[in-house]
Amino acid sequence: MHLHYNRFRYYDPQIGRFTTQDPIGLAGGENLYMYAPNPTGWVDPLGLSRCSDSLGPTVGDLRRSGQKDAHHIVQDAAVRDLPGYRTNDAPGVQLEGPASSIGSPHYTATQVQRQAGGGTYGAERRIGYKALRRAGLGQDEARSSILRADDYFNSIGVENSTPTRVPGNRR
Repeated sequence: MHLHYNRFRYYDPQIGRFTTQDPIGLAGGENLYMYAPNPTGWVDPLGLSRCSDSLGPTVGDLRRSGQKDAHHIVQDAAVRDLPGYRTNDAPGVQLEGPASSIGSPHYTATQVQRQAGGGTYGAERRIGYKALRRAGLGQDEARSSILRADDYFNSIGVENSTPTRVPGNRR
């Protein structure tokens, strides 16, 4: 067995993957053992760079591309008053919908976001995760989406304890 050491972990060329998980976690992609999501487009010779938020679209990206069913990962109504927050810059996902179509994934996510709770960013991210899971996203995809949201909100100075609005449509 000939393993190659790449700064923090060993790569096995025979199986084409690393033998241990990526130290940057899901920021490197959903498969924690792969070499890179796109080895020709993502170059990090030392293995030290954190992936940008280009892993997923913003709500604005989805809207500009003609996707009518863009869904905020963290409910817009809860965070819209936070300093530095811009609705189109927030991370989003495409959910089949619209949100008013009973039984659609977008409708399901919206209903979860209307349940009682909230009041801090930490609570809103938990609600967002539940909404994505109920809408049909897998555990890894939902977690990766929440991490994208964390990156965005951390960039504007938001922490888990930061107070947020409790939307009026919460039961």
